[in-house]
Amino acid sequence: MKKTWVVRPEGEDFYGYLFRGKETFSVEGPQKVSAGKLRGEKVLLIIEDERAYFHREAINRGPKEIIALQISERVKNLGFIEGAPRLAFKIEEVSGSLATVSYLALPLSDIEEKIEQLVTAEVRLNGVLHHGVALAGLGSLIGQETVLLAEALPNGIWIVITHGKKLLYLRYFGAEESEGVSTSHVEEALLAALDFAHRGLKKEVKKILPLGPQKDLIPPLPHLETISLENLPFKDHLEDLIREPAFFGALFAPEDYDLIPEEHRLWLKHLRPARIAAFGLLFFILANFIGSYHFIHQKRHLLHEVALLEDEVRESRNYFNSLLAGKENDLERLLELKKRFSQEPRVDLFLAWLARHLPNEAHIFGFKAENTNQGIHLHLEIAYEGPFFEAQKAFSLLAQHLSTKNSLLKSRLTYEEEINRGVFVFEFFLKKV
Repeated sequence: MKKTWVVRPEGEDFYGYLFRGKETFSVEGPQKVSAGKLRGEKVLLIIEDERAYFHREAINRGPKEIIALQISERVKNLGFIEGAPRLAFKIEEVSGSLATVSYLALPLSDIEEKIEQLVTAEVRLNGVLHHGVALAGLGSLIGQETVLLAEALPNGIWIVITHGKKLLYLRYFGAEESEGVSTSHVEEALLAALDFAHRGLKKEVKKILPLGPQKDLIPPLPHLETISLENLPFKDHLEDLIREPAFFGALFAPEDYDLIPEEHRLWLKHLRPARIAAFGLLFFILANFIGSYHFIHQKRHLLHEVALLEDEVRESRNYFNSLLAGKENDLERLLELKKRFSQEPRVDLFLAWLARHLPNEAHIFGFKAENTNQGIHLHLEIAYEGPFFEAQKAFSLLAQHLSTKNSLLKSRLTYEEEINRGVFVFEFFLKKV
């Protein structure tokens, strides 16, 4: 089951939820966790910063580095952020010398230290998302409609407008700390966002999703349909979703505005192919080890069998010689028997010869002998570990020898390029070696 942590920094540690599943989710949390506990886990990190600036405009087209430089200069000139901002942008369209770009700008902060803390702890950091972008992920679950998501907090309200998976608007409306958020403050922020959608984005918002611990302060608007939370895949955790919606939306957030450092993004891009290659190499090494062990064991077993056959032949010869010494009258008959015996094909001698002359790369893994009316029929299978041309050379030499001194019935070479292994199959009637 797919498992993902969604956390935000909290002091020296992190705070968040553990999600399990793909379409429907089981949720654990909220809880406080250390970076060490997240080691090896897939993690999405949420940045809480009210100074986020989201905008859409046309700038001079060019490489991504040049576009980023132009955006950075514009943000600094507007005075929203001091110094060089952290950027994430999406090129919406290109026309002539201009490119229409939607971008998110944030001031650099100690979030860099938190990213470094997670990377050092060997966490699988899969994304760094701003709170508003994570909130927009819930909008992508509604469908291909223009939706307004409002999260009312004690000191302000986040308003996000989405159309499907596309982020259109993101802004935080703060309130005076001494006064806090009121219904009139929330209503004013909603009307400002709806007016911008109508005039600036040419979009008509039809639905609203009220969220946040101060959700009751979001007034009903007559021309907006309120979205039911029952349609979202977190039915058993609706209270948590209302109170802290960004954690739940992060799972579906638009990837274009991921603030993860570029070097870490490249590392993630190549991580999966590298892991697959490593597992493949490990499997190949284990398979070769097991195969080599099997063939070596078979060769040792065959050599042992040959040694036993040689002992039996030696004992038979001694017995035969003793018969000759004790029965002179039968000498002529015994000599004839000896002559016929010496002319018969010898399986033991053939196996002894084969065991001594096989190259180190070859291993016998199949052998069958059958005494027929036509003679001794042998079936032999040999595996050869090595390049194809060497396997072919060894096969040709064996086939030439067997066809010269025996009645060769069948010879076949098959080669498996994936594991550099050839298999020789011979069938023949045995003659003298």
